[in-house]
Amino acid sequence: CRQAYDELIAYLVDNTAPPMEMVVNEGDWVGQSPRAGMSATNDANSFLAHHESIRILWQSKTMKKVWTQRAAVNVIDSHKEYFNDIDRLASPDYKP
Repeated sequence: CRQAYDELIAYLVDNTAPPMEMVVNEGDWVGQSPRAGMSATNDANSFLAHHESIRILWQSKTMKKVWTQRAAVNVIDSHKEYFNDIDRLASPDYKP
């Protein structure tokens, strides 16, 4: 859990991690849409690179405690659906 936390902080918060390699999965349309633009493509690649760490943190005891106090920390209820489906959303077969 600590490794997942450190990875997300380094890449997404304080920018101390080395540059990410592009995630390219044959047959996976996520992160490869010229119509979506570079910002959406970069966001999709970032998500694919870090979805496992996000899943680990979501399933941690600490996050379960935070979830019970979500009103105090401004966590929106619908986030639960997203985090519970993170493996499905990161799957090469996923299509919205």
